[in-house]
Amino acid sequence: MPMELQQQIADAFHEAMKTEHYQAYARSAGVTDSWMGPEEYTEFAYQISEVAQQELDK
Repeated sequence: MPMELQQQIADAFHEAMKTEHYQAYARSAGVTDSWMGPEEYTEFAYQISEVAQQELDK
C-alpha cells in the first residue's frame, strides 16, 4: 500500500480519536490511546511481534 494512502488512513483514525464520542468511550473503557503514524506503528508492531515470539519460544 502506498505510504501516502497509509498516512491518509492514519490521519483519519487520528481525527476520529479526537472526537468527544471516542474520548468518552476511551474514558469509560479505560483505554489509553496514543498517536502513531504508519512508520511508527509498523515499528511498534514488529517489536510486539518479536516479544510475542520470544514468549512463545519459552
